[in-house]
Amino acid sequence: MHLNPGYHNYGFSVVIERYLVFGTHMKKLEYLVDICKGNPKRYGLTGIAFACCLECLHLQIQHSLSTVFSQGEWTLLQVYHHISTLADTLNRIARLVHLDGGVIDNASSEAIQEIRKVGFYIPKGSQLLEMIWNEIIPLDFAVTGATAFYRDLCLGILCHTSIPYLTMLSEWLGLSNKSLITDPAFTDWHDLVDESPIRDPYQEFFLCDIHRTKESLVDRFQPRKEKELPYFLNPMQAGVILRTGNALQLLRRFQPEHPLCCIENISNDFMLHWMPLEAQSHRYIEKLHAFTRLVRQYNENNDSNGRLLVDHDESSMDIEMNQEEEQEDGEETNIQVPTLQALDQDIKLVGDFHKTLDTILLCHQQQQQQDSNNDSDDFLHDHSFIPVVQTITDQSVHQPLALWCPLVNESAMKLFIEKFHIQAHFELIRRFFLFGDDRFSNALAEALFINNNHKRQEQQGAIFVGGIRLHDGGRNSNRMMVKQWPPQTSDLNMSLRAVLLENLAQIPEDIKGYICKPHHPLLDQSLVDLDDLLTFGVREIDPLQQDDRPRWRDPYKIEALDFLYLQYQVPYPLSIIINERTLDKYNRMFTFLLQLQRIDSITKYIHQKLLLQQQPKRSKPPSFFYLQHRIRFQIRQFVNTLNQYVFDTAIHHTWHSFIQRIQHQKKKKENHSQQGEEDYDKEEDEASLFQTMDPIMFGEYHEHVLDRMLYQCFLKKSQQPIKHMLNQVLQDIITLSTTFIFLLDHHYVSTNSTMEECEKQLEQGFQHFMEHTHQFIKVLSKLHDRGIGRLGNVMNSKNLEGSFGVFGDFHDKLDAKRGQGTFAQELLTRLDMNGYYMNYSSSSTTTATTSTTTTPTATSISS
Repeated sequence: MHLNPGYHNYGFSVVIERYLVFGTHMKKLEYLVDICKGNPKRYGLTGIAFACCLECLHLQIQHSLSTVFSQGEWTLLQVYHHISTLADTLNRIARLVHLDGGVIDNASSEAIQEIRKVGFYIPKGSQLLEMIWNEIIPLDFAVTGATAFYRDLCLGILCHTSIPYLTMLSEWLGLSNKSLITDPAFTDWHDLVDESPIRDPYQEFFLCDIHRTKESLVDRFQPRKEKELPYFLNPMQAGVILRTGNALQLLRRFQPEHPLCCIENISNDFMLHWMPLEAQSHRYIEKLHAFTRLVRQYNENNDSNGRLLVDHDESSMDIEMNQEEEQEDGEETNIQVPTLQALDQDIKLVGDFHKTLDTILLCHQQQQQQDSNNDSDDFLHDHSFIPVVQTITDQSVHQPLALWCPLVNESAMKLFIEKFHIQAHFELIRRFFLFGDDRFSNALAEALFINNNHKRQEQQGAIFVGGIRLHDGGRNSNRMMVKQWPPQTSDLNMSLRAVLLENLAQIPEDIKGYICKPHHPLLDQSLVDLDDLLTFGVREIDPLQQDDRPRWRDPYKIEALDFLYLQYQVPYPLSIIINERTLDKYNRMFTFLLQLQRIDSITKYIHQKLLLQQQPKRSKPPSFFYLQHRIRFQIRQFVNTLNQYVFDTAIHHTWHSFIQRIQHQKKKKENHSQQGEEDYDKEEDEASLFQTMDPIMFGEYHEHVLDRMLYQCFLKKSQQPIKHMLNQVLQDIITLSTTFIFLLDHHYVSTNSTMEECEKQLEQGFQHFMEHTHQFIKVLSKLHDRGIGRLGNVMNSKNLEGSFGVFGDFHDKLDAKRGQGTFAQELLTRLDMNGYYMNYSSSSTTTATTSTTTTPTATSISS
């Protein structure tokens, strides 16, 4: 190297320094590649892919420089200007991975230690992808110069660094044609259980296989708590991906012939990958649309073989893919890094990263030429246009997932509805847990409570306390029976099992067949008897902690039958939807309905006894006779109104809308317009909430429906004070009914003193009933005034997390349009339309026993 006369050494110091920095960065880049490729456990698959991209860039720069310098002599200034773009690019990359020794702002101790140890820092997994993404965003609208070249280079690096992560995502969602099981006709159940769809050797993916169980997929695959989501997914999208992958595993287990499980038969799969060109995205989406139509055709006529359908459609897809490859081959060029000449023709760099980078550079150059020449060639524009990186993300990831996830979820829901017959199980639950079968509720009431056959049952040895039938046979005293309450399971087994068997026999045979048949032909399962799936159970009380639940042992209390519940053995995978939590909520409804059934039976019995009563004799005051009928009418009216509200509003309306959505899943989308407004609302079809419903989300929605019932019946934990007030009213009815039964069964003793005591006891019990009812009505009024008595205000996204709040928002819109959802106001209107209970106050005077007024009043306590 020599300097011509007239040039000073200091003038070239900047040039020489640029050369030295450029060479240093090239050497450090080579060192970075070696470290990353030699430590896959530390940098993961994404880090190795990033290092491979830098290695390809390093090799391309070396060959380009050697090709240029072999063509003749170059001056220092010519070389300086020739490599300026490459030098700026390497400087940016060095700052990106801290090869220049720069300090990270707000760096973690791990990052600082990594820089001190190896001289650079590269994050792992999704954090590395986000780092490259953040590097591209500020440069998205660069047009020319080194900035545009660096933007294109980062875009190419992002495309190939994302391949491992997108591959894991594709395999989890079934978009890959790589078969999990080599033999399609598997015979070992553990093949599908032990084979994990997540291949993540270095824990980079946001999902993980916690433990391999034979049954529960919900508990097996969970998000990693310590890992952040990739930049292209938000928490809601991540939840949809998790549930969609679980739905696909269910399809692979129970319907392996489904086309979604036979995608390995297609030579060209639907693997997610970056598609910077609009034409690439268009061809991919068209191919995915074609497969979507194939799957929906199979779902409509699932009597055909899914593998044959895939094989038949493979030829058309191959033709399309061959056309794509021809177009891509025609677009390949030898344009290399700008400001450098082309490589030597003897050296062919044909790696994937080189092809991607050349394609991006060529398309941007063509776009610049088109803009400068004002060329309006649509064909050139469609095949060379590269949008901004956010649009590339949408067309490469979001649009395919928006087509694929609903397709998988729709197929899985069809599996539950048409193959597992989930509606048959819901019908069984409605009949027994929710008292939807009148024969069952009447038989249960006859077995447990007092009724019009009281005399015949007394002759058989039955004893009733508080309207409850204690036991059959024997002549033990009532006091002895109270001590033995609640009875053991054996005491109730005969009568309750007879009730179940009698009513299970009335269920239609088709529903029995749907419930009892095995779910998979390859499993060693036999038909199960329905009476083994549904049984009564008794909550055992710990002898050391019997004082914790004293009300269970008192038959006079409203909670005397709370120990009784129903057991339902739900087979897998239906237990995903009907799980232990939902069964517990069903039993809370069952316990409450059993309390109402007890109140209804005892008030009906009093009514019948009073109707059979003779007119009062002269020794018995007529006012006492009228007082009994007024009290009986008052409590009977309250019980009837409460029952109508619970069964009509809280249960029937909520359950009917739930079942309507299940039935809607069976119908084709093109037939939605043929349904009436009563069966289906157009708003529901437009709501993406139900378009992407998967089995796990449907299980959450099922639980949300039960929560709506519980809220309307004041059975949620947050409503315990209100339920306690309602229990006081029901307890007063039991107390009054017990007094009525005593008087009616003993035919009114004739002494005036005893008559006065009975009348006083009735007056006092009725006064307590009016006071507690007044308090309950005031609470309902306050709930309505404050907005707490509206389901939408207590079950929306502000009060509930996750899908439950989203369901609440959806129902709130529908209830607001229909004028429904104000359960407190509806119950208040039913119970106290004319303000009779609300106007009851402490200033009212007690009605005399000889008064003929039809509205009894009494002193009320302050609320």
